[in-house]
Amino acid sequence: MNFACMTSESVCTRKNVKKAKKMSPGMKARRDYIRSHDFSIHADSSGRCDIKVSKRGLDD
Repeated sequence: MNFACMTSESVCTRKNVKKAKKMSPGMKARRDYIRSHDFSIHADSSGRCDIKVSKRGLDD
């Protein structure tokens, strides 16, 4: 468990604090896909869902 301790400095932790984790290639591809497409979901009263995915134009 990592927790902060009271010291004369601003913050002291027992373990190193990780600021950011490198993104895997699969996660980068998924993020780029989501950013470059528009998603619309329509659900009717019977519970059926229609999902439409369209590529964004160059002006967005």
